[in-house]
Amino acid sequence: MRQPAPKQPPLEWTPRLIERWDWLLTWAEARAIVAEPAEMPDGVLGSWSPTRRVIRLDDSMPPVQRVSALAHQCAHAALGHQVIGEADEQAADVLAAWTLVDPLELAKVERRLAPARITAGRVAAELEVTTEIAEAALRRSSIRAGRRGHSPVRG
Repeated sequence: MRQPAPKQPPLEWTPRLIERWDWLLTWAEARAIVAEPAEMPDGVLGSWSPTRRVIRLDDSMPPVQRVSALAHQCAHAALGHQVIGEADEQAADVLAAWTLVDPLELAKVERRLAPARITAGRVAAELEVTTEIAEAALRRSSIRAGRRGHSPVRG
């Protein structure tokens, strides 16, 4: 039997993405943080300036990336990151995953996909997040299920 093609992330704003975007902006505004569009260097989706309390986002990104990047930058703010290193990036992805991915919804996706077909890309498309956020959510799911040390992520 032929496997269905992986679901592609939406290129347009969906109700779920709009709801997440609005919630994140409300969270930021309540903490006197401004989120603004910006032209970013290649490979940079966003930045957090703790001194200015400003999140800058590449406005040319598709909605899924834009929402995930905003969640990631809000996580840097929430975690009090000043100078951001690799461990801070990973911590921000984990907090962004907690913010964007409902554990029950993730469990449904994991059950629907056979274990051999669970990939961060498939989960990301199903849940309308980036692959990095899906990877962090899958690591959390694996740890909570007692599978510490081996993630269901296949790439």
